[in-house]
Amino acid sequence: MSDQHLRDRRRARMSRRRVLAQAAAGATLLAARAAFPGGVWAATADAPETTKAVFGFIALTDAAPLIIAKEKGFFAKYGMADVEVKKEASWGTTRDNLELGSGGGGIDGAHILTPLPYLMTTGKVTKNNQKVPMSILARLNINGQCISVAESYKGSGVALEAKGLRDQFKKAAAAGKEVKCAMTFPGGTHDMWIRYWLAANGVDPDKDISLIVVPPPQMVANMKVNAMEAFCVGEPWNAQLVAQKIGFTALTTGELWPNHPEKSLAMRADWIDKNPKAAKAITMAVIEAAQWCDKVENKPEMCEIVGRRDWFKVPVEDIVGRSQGVFDYGDGRKVDDSPFLMKFWRDFASYPFKSHDAWFLTEHVRWGILPAEADRKALSASRRRRFRNRPRAVSRSSSTARSSIPPIPTPISRRSPSSGCEPVVMTSQRSVDRGLAANSLVAFARRLPARLDLGAVLAALGRRLLDLLPLLVSLAVLLGIWQLLCAQPGASLPPPTKVFKDTWELIRDPFFDHGGVDKGLFWHLSASLKRVAFGFSLAAIAGVALGVLIGQSSLALKGLDPIFQVLRTVPPLAWLPLSLAAFKNTEPSAIFVIFITAIWPIIINTSVGIRQLPQDYRNVARVIGLTPIEYFLKIMLPATVPYIFTGLKIGIGLSWLAIIAAEMLIGGVGIGFFIWDAWNSSLISEIILALIYVGLVGFCLDRLITGIGHLVARDRTS
Repeated sequence: MSDQHLRDRRRARMSRRRVLAQAAAGATLLAARAAFPGGVWAATADAPETTKAVFGFIALTDAAPLIIAKEKGFFAKYGMADVEVKKEASWGTTRDNLELGSGGGGIDGAHILTPLPYLMTTGKVTKNNQKVPMSILARLNINGQCISVAESYKGSGVALEAKGLRDQFKKAAAAGKEVKCAMTFPGGTHDMWIRYWLAANGVDPDKDISLIVVPPPQMVANMKVNAMEAFCVGEPWNAQLVAQKIGFTALTTGELWPNHPEKSLAMRADWIDKNPKAAKAITMAVIEAAQWCDKVENKPEMCEIVGRRDWFKVPVEDIVGRSQGVFDYGDGRKVDDSPFLMKFWRDFASYPFKSHDAWFLTEHVRWGILPAEADRKALSASRRRRFRNRPRAVSRSSSTARSSIPPIPTPISRRSPSSGCEPVVMTSQRSVDRGLAANSLVAFARRLPARLDLGAVLAALGRRLLDLLPLLVSLAVLLGIWQLLCAQPGASLPPPTKVFKDTWELIRDPFFDHGGVDKGLFWHLSASLKRVAFGFSLAAIAGVALGVLIGQSSLALKGLDPIFQVLRTVPPLAWLPLSLAAFKNTEPSAIFVIFITAIWPIIINTSVGIRQLPQDYRNVARVIGLTPIEYFLKIMLPATVPYIFTGLKIGIGLSWLAIIAAEMLIGGVGIGFFIWDAWNSSLISEIILALIYVGLVGFCLDRLITGIGHLVARDRTS
């Protein structure tokens, strides 16, 4: 090992020591502040290097400290006034955005499954196995997860102990059903809990069943359509399952391991190394928020905040019960003061014990997620190093935490706006003054005939109404059938009257903006249309150019057309992971998906139009000596306008379809994510309203391209 390498390692070690000292000092100051409410935090001395950081969260109750730190001003209190907290679509999306970092349109940190930072650090779950060093700043909670089972298993004794579960699964498999259980991310906490429970009851999760990945907000919806037998997830989704009478809670994970570690607050290690004081301020803010969340008197307000549209978009009653320790298991068992409720601060909940980390890493080895030779001790220490010197009062609990860890069994071969907060409504400004408006009216009046033929006007209106009559009758019939079918008891979809009632606020005010993704439909549609405009414009330019090339050159036709014919069959969403890996930014990735989806029909139709040009046109162009640009504008374009605009019409339709699907995965503001978020919150009426808007916008886009095509063709012909 060279002397230079040794010197580099010493400098890195000294840098980490300084960060550790600062983090320990921050935690000590926080403890002192709790003892002395007058306050001892020195904002000037500890001013953070930046006031901005971007965090992601999944709609789970254990994200409450992060959300409360934002809503109650704890981030601002500690100098981090510009922290953003964004909803993520899934744990996979969280991982992808952590890989990107905020500089690439992603996030700097997240409410995260505890083992995920280790797996990202080792490159086990990242693209191309590229290592993304992560650090855990604090644990966010202990307890509070559940394993829930389908309604069909009620009365069969499925609980913590479910010895007959293996036979029931075998019986279902023998009847031709694929037995599936769900968790939220491979190697995450929910994966470990359901594997542990299944194995303890004689079910091999790798052989006897199919263990599938389902994002937390989609668990209830998937159970509703009989897509799985059981799942493990945090609240409020287990409570929602019981409330909707789709299934029941077999056990809380605290019954497996009392006070077990769950979610963590983690950040990219490079962000922390660059902004150690800001990282300390974030930690202090979140820990104070955790203390606030754990007070009994604050639980109703906490649940009201996280249940709002801009966070979970879930009824408060689906959150508050279990947050207060009131558990209705849904199978007759009820507990009013459960010791296994979610804790954010009590029982040293925020401290990332090394023994806890060791348990997860050992389970990863057990199930083949990490290799047997993985250095679990070193990996655990490296991911929690910034908490090595937490206050003595906190670290005393290490023996308690260690003793409560369950033994490792022998492996078995492997969702309303804030009350009192008025929505912000966009109002259009006057584009002309009153004088210009008056002049326009005068000019219009002068063009009117001296005597208005009222009969002719009425006759014209009558003809218009007659033209619209078939459409109006069809709509009335469809709405009537919909109302009759869906107004029946037990109907899966709401009738139109209920859709109108449920979504009236969204219809009445499409311009509200409460921050984050809690915006009116105007803003969601605008964001989607902006992406489509960029991607489709690029596709139109490139597509027409390539179409002309292929149509003009037989060599290009032979070389490129087969490749294009193959690539055009690739589904749009299949390009999204590749574009994320290439661009490392969600916005250009979405635009690329639109581009690659729209370009093929433009190329193909343009090239066909070029090849249909009569040879006489080409000969005349040579005789009169037209330049290539003159030939394109005066001969080629007028002759191929119908072909080009046919391709453009198909392309704009495909672009609109693609962005809706892509936004469901990348999240953020957009009509696609609005639909996905409504689905996760079981708000079917909002989905129906959004689909109506999507259809109307798609129709308008098609009419727009058709109108432009007619104008261009008429202009070229004249």
